[in-house]
Amino acid sequence: MLPGYRAKASVGIGLWFLLKVAALGWAFVAGQDSPVNTSVFWALFVGGTACLLWGCWAQARGKGYSDLLALLGLAGLLGLIILAVLPDKVPGAAATDVRPG
Repeated sequence: MLPGYRAKASVGIGLWFLLKVAALGWAFVAGQDSPVNTSVFWALFVGGTACLLWGCWAQARGKGYSDLLALLGLAGLLGLIILAVLPDKVPGAAATDVRPG
């Protein structure tokens, strides 16, 4: 995977995880059906999904695939796993992935 896209994918996926946990925490703590509580939950939920789509886009792009594979992010964790197991199509990407130990 290309290094610039690796960082973007990591940020997007990390933000997705944090916003999803925040949305679930908000729903658990607030626990009321007031419009404000519901609006905050959905704002966190949709924001997390947008971050996941961005992270999936960066991961697909960094591996040399079409931008349309970002739509796998709509499948949540399953789509993320599918993107993670796809092989790199970028020539020489395996050489840039090796980090000195």
